[in-house]
Amino acid sequence: MTQEINIGLFESQPGWKRILEQEKVPWTLFDLDEPLEKYSVIIVNSKLSSEKEIAYLKDYLENSGSVLTSAENLRLIDKKQEISRIFIKKITGSGPLLRNTNEVHIESYGYKIKNANHGTINNRHRAVLELKYKKGTIIALPFNLNSLLLDKRSKKQFFSSPHRPVKELVSLVSKGNIRRIIVNALHHLHSIRNLPYVHTWYYPKNYNTAFSFRVDVDKFLDEGINYVLGFLKKEKIRITWFISAIDGKNHMNGIKRLYDAKQDIQSHAYEHLIYKSLEENYSNIRKSNEILGRIKKPIKGFCAPFGHWNKNLDLALEKLNYDYSSDYSLDYDNFPFYPFIENRDSRILQIPIYPTCIALMHMRLYSREMMKDYLSYLIQMQYKKQMPLFLYDHPNDGIAEYPEIFFHTIKEIKKLHNTWLTTLTEFSCWWKKRESTNFKAEIKDNNINITTKNKDKDIYIRIITKGHKEMRLPLIREKIDLNKITAEDIPEFMEKKIKKSAILKSQLSFKIFYTKILARAILRRLI
Repeated sequence: MTQEINIGLFESQPGWKRILEQEKVPWTLFDLDEPLEKYSVIIVNSKLSSEKEIAYLKDYLENSGSVLTSAENLRLIDKKQEISRIFIKKITGSGPLLRNTNEVHIESYGYKIKNANHGTINNRHRAVLELKYKKGTIIALPFNLNSLLLDKRSKKQFFSSPHRPVKELVSLVSKGNIRRIIVNALHHLHSIRNLPYVHTWYYPKNYNTAFSFRVDVDKFLDEGINYVLGFLKKEKIRITWFISAIDGKNHMNGIKRLYDAKQDIQSHAYEHLIYKSLEENYSNIRKSNEILGRIKKPIKGFCAPFGHWNKNLDLALEKLNYDYSSDYSLDYDNFPFYPFIENRDSRILQIPIYPTCIALMHMRLYSREMMKDYLSYLIQMQYKKQMPLFLYDHPNDGIAEYPEIFFHTIKEIKKLHNTWLTTLTEFSCWWKKRESTNFKAEIKDNNINITTKNKDKDIYIRIITKGHKEMRLPLIREKIDLNKITAEDIPEFMEKKIKKSAILKSQLSFKIFYTKILARAILRRLI
């Protein structure tokens, strides 16, 4: 029998669609009239509303189907299951469903599932249930994924480190880790059925990952920036410079040097502020365009001062025809996506980064060697998680004052095998090209039949099989015999746990840092 590799989604919800589109896995909206073999996995993301739907799912499970659903729907499928409402602060754990996650911040109400057997809620209760039901498998989630991915709250969070954890104001909900749980579940549910999971690979030309460095130029430090620019020229590397134009207008010669060196110049607003109103955000960004436009047009990329994001900022960027933005208060450590605003997907592509920088390490009293050690740890972590290596910093209290730390970062990146060195603007173009490709996959007797109209040689698919194995192939119309292709292990990285003792040390270091600053300020006044 021919089985289609296709995920059936019960309801078109923006959070679920976001993950499926980030993956570029074949998916369609669920249809009761389709045969059982239409779906390799069914995602039940809305409340089961009819006996017909429940009967279809039970028949599907009887025929070895795989279902990903919520705790509430679990009770409708299997009335023996017990659930109770609970506030979920975080989920932690390891195993196949939590590969490459650390602390998954939820900070919302969800459900405790009595017989859950994966991960832990609030260090007390098991989190996710994997259930053998008839001849099939159900994975039940304790949270509402759609509401979590659309969450706009932010909070200062600690990030793992081989030294003292660093802290930054970022998205309250760990959307990147939640996406990893969902993707791990989809891998697992296909594997249990002895089916491959097939999706469009994240990077062009079969690269293992992509590296891009973002510099938020709040202050244009000529001497330090020139020194860094000399290194970039020598290494033949382009990075993306987001310039705050209120300061940059006094350094037009310096910006021109960046432009002449073929560096990627984009906007960090005029005033180093984000406003609540659309009009003020629009005016602030338009002023930046006018100044930066004297040297480089068009300006298509933006990153918000302090990483802050709001709906009216996004609307202003749309109005000014920007292509992308990068704002870690909305999301971090994730793949690109389009924010959901005014009941639709924004036109502005959001490109998350990993939000730590030299200043944050300095505040925790890192020595220069500790900074290098931390960045080596971070680079290995993101590489083994197969995530983009999108890092950032500033000239002031950053790469212009600690250039050897930046040089160390670049040298560590260059040691990585098969890594694409790019700019955020180039990656934005790549991601949009990737979005436009589609394919259909069917499997019979361990042969996958790929149907596609794609002609772009940069586009690859990844096939994941049992035992966390992968193979990557160009996306072309072909029949693939899985028996004749060598699969490789998917890498995994075990992040260091953020222990209470480490947090206390980090907090103490921070207090010492600011006490020294205060003491120096008082001394200057006395003198």
